[in-house]
Amino acid sequence: MDKTQTYRLIDTLNQDPDRCRAIETISFSLVKTSVGIFGSFSVCMAMKLPRIELLRLQWCEWVAGQLHAQVFVHITLAFGSVTMLHLNFATFPSALVFGRLVRALPCLSFLRCHHVSFERPYNVASIVQARRPVRLDTIHLMDSDDVVDFLVSSSTHLRHLSSYELNLSKCSELLPVTTESLSSMHIELERIGPREAFPIDFTPAVNLRILLLTAELEDMVRAANILSRASLPKLTEVTTTLTLYDARSYSSIVQDALDKIDKDQYARIDEVLSGRQYPALQKVAFDLVSYVPRSKVKDVISEVSWRSQLSSWFPALHASGRLVSSVSVRVYVGE
Repeated sequence: MDKTQTYRLIDTLNQDPDRCRAIETISFSLVKTSVGIFGSFSVCMAMKLPRIELLRLQWCEWVAGQLHAQVFVHITLAFGSVTMLHLNFATFPSALVFGRLVRALPCLSFLRCHHVSFERPYNVASIVQARRPVRLDTIHLMDSDDVVDFLVSSSTHLRHLSSYELNLSKCSELLPVTTESLSSMHIELERIGPREAFPIDFTPAVNLRILLLTAELEDMVRAANILSRASLPKLTEVTTTLTLYDARSYSSIVQDALDKIDKDQYARIDEVLSGRQYPALQKVAFDLVSYVPRSKVKDVISEVSWRSQLSSWFPALHASGRLVSSVSVRVYVGE
């Protein structure tokens, strides 16, 4: 919407207070549009949207000169009930401005940042650090390294971290900061090159209880090997989701990929996950997800065969009753 259309919408909402009270999601897509529209909406809708839970800003370039000097006060008054903030393809002038937006939402518990960056990432780190810590329940990050720097500088209190297409070295920087609060973590490793190491040590996350890993099938052992370098006394569950993409005979693809893995690696993983490094571990799951055309569904390896393979590779985990497995299929159109 342009400015005229935005004010027309505001007038419509003001004529129907019941409709305002029913709204739960507000989304701004600001492609080639001034962020001032968001500011104007915030000013005009102050105290009129009591049930808003999700605020989404996408394709947003935050330009300070396009916003009222008291914009963050207006955001608090208009979106004070927001619990979820989604930022997609958004640019902020600095970490300080980003931090003021986050702190302007007093009920915020879930933050998703996809392709979020700052024009001046580091020059206000001392100011950010001096303010009160950021407290969130869940953060989902994709290609947003500048946000990680902000979270580290802000001594963030965080329960769950999910990352995709995030520099793993950056992810490692968050662990010491969130050591006391972080209880679950999801790392997607599918975009990492075949020879690239996983530069992450989970050991600082001393209260981590649930770890979820996503990788392609051929990276199964590389993903699990991350755990051999860590010691997590409270970890109770590890789930590795292995994805398989191919259009040939799926049963043979699974076997071909697994046959290439050094069998000594299986024994090492079995020993580590059954040993003293993980005394609280109760569940180790390997979930295979096959993306197949409809004509190849019958070729997907069966759950019985998959579990049999895993049991032979990880006998100690199998004997303890902690080894869990599943096979699921995602059908797509095409051959």
